[in-house]
Amino acid sequence: MQNALVAALRARRIDVLTAADSGMIGRSDEDHLRHAANDGRVLYSFNIKHFSLLHERWISTGQPHPGIVLGFQQRHSNGEQGPQRRCFPPGVPVRLGALMQSIR
Repeated sequence: MQNALVAALRARRIDVLTAADSGMIGRSDEDHLRHAANDGRVLYSFNIKHFSLLHERWISTGQPHPGIVLGFQQRHSNGEQGPQRRCFPPGVPVRLGALMQSIR
């Protein structure tokens, strides 16, 4: 997750835990989702393909999770992240987009 986004969320007293914070670097996508679900956290990732498939598989097998926010890893000339592409549950991209606008 981008350092500016993490800092902005934390500045607003939003509880953010990165993969590095939780010792999850190098673990499988399923491990990341399981860890987030066990902690009641929404997962944010640029890995659209894998997490879309994981979401579909989890839901079809009755495994709930708090949510997944997926974003493009596109970078603009100013280094900012591009817009979100998919989100489970709905509504998060609007709030996340507003937050990202506020940190510019």
